Amino acid sequence: MTDRMKKLQIEDMNDTKTFNFEVDIQDALLSVYLNKSFFGSGSWTVSFHNHAVYEVHLIKSGEHLFNIDHKEITLHAGSCCIISPHVYHSIMNVSDEGTARCSFRFSVEQKNGISSEILNCFNQINRYSIFDNNIDQIHLVDRIISEFEENKLGYAAVVNSYFVQLMIGILRKVYQIKQCEGKSLLNSTQENREAFIDGFFNSYYMKDIKVQDLAQTMYLSVRQVTRILQESYGLTFLQKLTQHRIYHACYLLQNKTYTVTKISEMIGYNNSNYFFKKFKEITGITPTEYRNRLE
Repeated sequence: MTDRMKKLQIEDMNDTKTFNFEVDIQDALLSVYLNKSFFGSGSWTVSFHNHAVYEVHLIKSGEHLFNIDHKEITLHAGSCCIISPHVYHSIMNVSDEGTARCSFRFSVEQKNGISSEILNCFNQINRYSIFDNNIDQIHLVDRIISEFEENKLGYAAVVNSYFVQLMIGILRKVYQIKQCEGKSLLNSTQENREAFIDGFFNSYYMKDIKVQDLAQTMYLSVRQVTRILQESYGLTFLQKLTQHRIYHACYLLQNKTYTVTKISEMIGYNNSNYFFKKFKEITGITPTEYRNRLE
């Protein structure tokens, strides 16, 4: 067992296995989290939830009903689904027998301040991405599970190698999909462009994003994206970002667990006074007044 692959717990009585480890892929570092949903051969219902990390589901057999952002999607054997951070979803089996899937979570960051091609690829996922024919990836999962179970000499290195292959296989499919989408995005309908743009802001409103990030994701120039924002919304990039942040702040203010200062941080503002100013500009009242009116 190396420092980069640490077995956090094994409780044979509850059949609970949890592993955290890191994987280098070119200029990116993936922090991977595996639990019983990766090692289990069966399937189970997962209630509506979200995470601050990516979540991958590989369908081994049967049919599974996903509800992602209140949209129902049925996945079949061989399918793979990647769900972006902060996207709400739930999962259930279509039938009780012959259904199996595995899932795992990971975060990704660039190494040594270098712009990451791998990170950019994942950032282009608009809420979620689904693709078929993942038999090779499912076989790699089975090999990884075998290495953990057999615990032979050097198994940590072998697991790391298999996981690199697994993620590269998934990344290539994401890249293929994004290339096809990017080539047609400029000529797509206004409705499709707006759905893409809204998905981008809903995914990244809490981050320090700029118009260049949206342009790169859409495979367009900054000038083209600025023109589309004006034509579709009559807004600049910053105005559109502010609009999404205040919209999500209104939702968060319904939960009194969070202070107004905490909500300011959650939606991407480090300065709570600036948050108060922008909130009042858009809603006409302060965040505190808005919360009080909910009572």
